Amino acid sequence: MRFEFTMALKNLWTDKFSTFCAILGIMLGTAIVDVVLIIDQSTTQTEIRQARHNQHLSVGLVPTVKFRGVLADGSFTKPSTADEETQEDYEIMRAAIRAGALGAFAVGALIVFFTFSVVVERRKRVLALLNSIGGTRSQLIRILVIEAILIGLVGSLLGLVTAFPLSAIAAINGITTTGRTVINRLWIPYSQLGLVSIIATISALLAVLRPMWSIRKLDICHHLSPRYLASQQNSYLERQSAVSLLALPLGALAYLLFRPFLRSQLTSLNFFLVEVILLCLVFIAGLWLVPEVVSLLGKFTRKIILQKAKASDFLVLRRIETQGRDVAWSISAVMLVFGTLLGLHLMVLSLKNEVRDWAHNATDPYWFVYSRNSWADPAEYLPSTSDSVFVARLSQRTPWPNSVLSISKDDIVELAKRSKREDLRHLADAFEPGTVLLSTMLAKRYELEKNDFLEITSSERKRRFRVIGVSDELGYVPTVGPYRNGRTYALINSAEHDFIQTYAAPPGKALIISDPTNLLRSKNDWSFGMRKLARTPGVFSISGEQFGRIRAEQTENDFLIFDWLLAFTCLLAGIGIANQMTLSAHVRRAEIALFGTLGMTTAQIARMFVFEGLIIGLFGGLFAIVLGVPLGKTAVDTLESLSAFALRLELQGGLFLFVLFGSAILSVLASAIPASRIGKSGKQRQRYSD
Repeated sequence: MRFEFTMALKNLWTDKFSTFCAILGIMLGTAIVDVVLIIDQSTTQTEIRQARHNQHLSVGLVPTVKFRGVLADGSFTKPSTADEETQEDYEIMRAAIRAGALGAFAVGALIVFFTFSVVVERRKRVLALLNSIGGTRSQLIRILVIEAILIGLVGSLLGLVTAFPLSAIAAINGITTTGRTVINRLWIPYSQLGLVSIIATISALLAVLRPMWSIRKLDICHHLSPRYLASQQNSYLERQSAVSLLALPLGALAYLLFRPFLRSQLTSLNFFLVEVILLCLVFIAGLWLVPEVVSLLGKFTRKIILQKAKASDFLVLRRIETQGRDVAWSISAVMLVFGTLLGLHLMVLSLKNEVRDWAHNATDPYWFVYSRNSWADPAEYLPSTSDSVFVARLSQRTPWPNSVLSISKDDIVELAKRSKREDLRHLADAFEPGTVLLSTMLAKRYELEKNDFLEITSSERKRRFRVIGVSDELGYVPTVGPYRNGRTYALINSAEHDFIQTYAAPPGKALIISDPTNLLRSKNDWSFGMRKLARTPGVFSISGEQFGRIRAEQTENDFLIFDWLLAFTCLLAGIGIANQMTLSAHVRRAEIALFGTLGMTTAQIARMFVFEGLIIGLFGGLFAIVLGVPLGKTAVDTLESLSAFALRLELQGGLFLFVLFGSAILSVLASAIPASRIGKSGKQRQRYSD
C-alpha cells in the first residue's frame, strides 16, 4: 500500500495544474452548497423568531374579520389559506436557490470526471509499462482510487472550511434565501454539511469508475506499440450517432404534449420542481448530444470564413468539426452557467416590469399617508381639497390576512375620474353599499369574479357583499409587509364601516393624495402640513413613485443570492475550460510539435488556443440562449400561476448580446492560461536550441 500511496502522490504532483483544478472544483462546489445550507438554515431560524415571518404560527393570532367566497350560484369556493399562499412563493425561491447550488456542484464534479478521464488516457502508455514490469492491475487501480480519495477529501474539507467565512460575508451583505429578513446570527447545520462533504468525496470516487474499467481492460501490446501514438487522441473520444439528435426534439414534443396534465395534477411547487428536474435532464442530455451539434456548427463556421480565415483558425475549426467531443464539456459548462444566468435575468426582469407597470397606475399618480394608531388624524394637518389636489380618505386596514378598507363613493369616484380611465369610472359608479371591490390577489385566493359574493364575518355579524369588479388601481395604500400581502385587500363603502369598526379605525386614517406634482410645487400650507405629518409618531407618508422604486429595488435584492451563486459557477466554468484546454495541450504535444516543425511560431500556436476558447465561448453562449429562454419562461409561468402577478416574458436583444459576449470573454480568459504555458515552453525550447 505504501507503493500505491507514493505513486498516487507522485502522479498528483506531476499533473499539478489538473490536480489543482480538480481540488478547486470539488472545493468550490462543496462550498457553494454548504453556504446555501447555512444561509437557508439561518434564514429559517431568524424568521421563526419573528412573528410576522414565522410560517409555523397560525395566521389567526391577531383578531380580524373572516372571509368566505360564494359563487353566483350560491356554492362556496375552496380558497388557499393565507399562510400557504404566502409561503409557497418563498418555497419556490428556496427550491430554485438549491437547484442553482446543485448546478454549481455538478459543474465542479464534472471537472473531476473530465480530469480523470483524460489523465488516465494520457497515462496509459506508462500504466502499460508498469504492468509489464510487474505491477498488477489491482495496484494500478488502487493508485487511481487513492488519488480520487485525496482529491475528494482535500477538496471537500477546503470547501467546508471556506463555507464559514463566505456565509458570514453573505449574511453581512444582507443575502438570505427569502429576501425578507436580516440574518444577525449563523445557524450551522453540521450534519447536513458533513453529508455534503461525504457526497463530494464519493463523487470524486465515482469519477474513476470508468478509468478503472479501462485499466482492467488495458491492452499492453497495443499501448506500448508505436502505432498507439497515432490513435491515442481518439481512443477516448467516442462519437455518438447522429440519430441521438432526435432525442431533444422528441423530448421537447413529449413535454409539450404532457405539460397540461402535469400542471393540472401537481401543486405549483411540485410542478416547478418537475420542470427543474426536466431542465437538469436536458443539461445531462446536452453533455451527450452537444458534440454532434458542435461538429455541425464547426463545419458551418469553417465554410463561412473559409476564404478569410488564417491557417491557424482553419485548423481550430477543423479540429472542432472532427473532434467535437474534445470541447463538448467546456461548451456544456458555459451553456449551463450562462443559460441559468439568462433564465434568472428574464425572471427578475419580468418581476421588475410587473412592479413598474402596476406602480405606474396604482401608486405613481398619488402620495400616500397612513396612520398606524387610533388617535392621529392625518387629514387635520393638511389643507382642504382643491381643484389641483384631491385627498381621498380611507379607513385603516383590518389585520392581515383578511384586509378590508372602507372609502366613500364620492372619494373613489373622484379618484377614478382623475385617472381618466373609463373602466375604473364604471367600477366606481357601481360602488354602492352592499358591494365590494377586490384586489387581484384576494380575488385569486378566493376564486371570485364579478357578480360573485364575498361573505365577511365581523363581531358575530355576517354579511355578503356583491363583487362589482377586480382591480389593483383603486384604493391601494402601501403597508408594511410582504409585497403580496400588501396587495391582498377588499374595499367596501364607508357607509358600512360600522361593520368593520371593531378592527379598523374610520376613514381619515389613510389618505390618497392625487397629483403629487402640484403638491410638491406648493410651498405654503401643503408643504408645512407634510412636514408636520413627518414628525407625527405612528404616521408615515411616501410618494407613489418612491414606493414603486423601493419595491423594484427589493425585488432585485431578493435575488442577490442568485447573482452570488452564478458568480461562483462562472468561476468554476472558467476553471473547467482552462483545465480542459491545458489537458488538451498535453494530449496534443505531438500535434503541437508538428506545427512548430512546419514553421508555426509559438505565438501562433498560443493564438490557436485563444481562438479555440473564443469559439467555445460563442458556441456555449448560443446554447445558453437556447437553454435560458425556456428556463426563464418556466420560471415566469410558475410565478404567475402562484402569485397572480401580471407577468410577461420580455426578450431583450441586449441580454442575448450580454450572454454571447460574457461567455466569450470568460472562455478567452480561461484559454489564456494554457496559451501562456505554451508560450513559456516555446521560449524554453528556443533557449535550448540556442
